[in-house]
Amino acid sequence: MPDYMFLLESRLSPEQRAAMMRVQELSAALGFNVYLTGGTVRDLVTGASLRDLDFTVEGNPSKIARELEKGGAKIISEDEKLRQVEIQFAGDCEGSVAAARDDHYVRPGTRPEIRWSTIMEDLRRRDFSLNAIAISLNPASRGLLLDPTNGLSDIERAEVRALTIHSFTNQPARLLRVLRYAARMGFKLEARTQEWFDLAIERELQHTIMPEDAGAELRAAAREERPALVLKAWEEHELLEVIHPVLTSKLWPRRKSSSAAGWTLQPMPLDSWKNFHWRRWPIFWPSPIIQQPFRKSARTCTNGGRFAALSQR
Repeated sequence: MPDYMFLLESRLSPEQRAAMMRVQELSAALGFNVYLTGGTVRDLVTGASLRDLDFTVEGNPSKIARELEKGGAKIISEDEKLRQVEIQFAGDCEGSVAAARDDHYVRPGTRPEIRWSTIMEDLRRRDFSLNAIAISLNPASRGLLLDPTNGLSDIERAEVRALTIHSFTNQPARLLRVLRYAARMGFKLEARTQEWFDLAIERELQHTIMPEDAGAELRAAAREERPALVLKAWEEHELLEVIHPVLTSKLWPRRKSSSAAGWTLQPMPLDSWKNFHWRRWPIFWPSPIIQQPFRKSARTCTNGGRFAALSQR
């Protein structure tokens, strides 16, 4: 059996290790059980770089966040309803501290009722099995791996598996997310998950994705090491239009030309994205995500003001 704490500590940067130790100390002082969860454990197991530290506590994360703030951490955002705090720890490493919870859906597709729970219930309510793995950071069980949905086996089989038949109905944004994970890691969708995915597309659930959720998935795709693979996967399943109607079948980056407006839209097949410097082009974001005046380097798209164009640095 692997020594996950040794593996973890050998992969963390000094700043990340210090942040993890501080969260452990504060949780113990407050009497909270604390676990490293989600993407951090998934990336640890798959050998990917550990960009963020995601902690789940059986308690109120705001108390931990306030103490971290006194030590130089910065609160990026805080969701009081979900009890989730996005943090930039001292040393400029990023992460989050969230309360263990269970999402109870009265009917599929409705807003869930939030119930505070144990770590095992929290893991079982997650989107995919590869995100439902945790490592205990508590003194009595430090290094213990929790895998109630058998996510390690799915990772070994190189599959992304949804945890419930209602996964895409309850949160349609998972249609984008499941393809992003599969593209990033070179995985395939597990057989039943593929059936549920196809059924959701047949029911056109992609058109019910909220703009802020689509924006969050686009931001996540922009952080990928190979974002073109994600965009290509979305394009193959005709999901780019969820991000912006202009992207129905191909990406249309805005290029400078001799036209009166100074810009034209020219098609570019996604197969050529491996040689495309995507950071130089504007990315279109739903206006609920970014509310700011357009800059000269990112001209307005004639869309009734519904979308803003953000030029990457």
